[in-house]
Amino acid sequence: MVENFVRMEKWIFDSPDVPGETFRQFVNDCYKKNLLIQSKMELGGKRVDLKKITMPVLNSTACSTILFHQRPANS
Repeated sequence: MVENFVRMEKWIFDSPDVPGETFRQFVNDCYKKNLLIQSKMELGGKRVDLKKITMPVLNSTACSTILFHQRPANS
């Protein structure tokens, strides 16, 4: 049980640090103002238009996830 907790903790924190102001801007633009879906968000001085994405995008959501399947000790 503890091993699963440690694995999950390591997975959750396995990402680069994001500077505070960058995170605040992301939350403000994407969640509070909803600029991305309105095609009003800018990245690198260019407006992002989701309708212009020409490559496949995988977006998955779930109610629950099993990240690690453990085999019984005798197998």
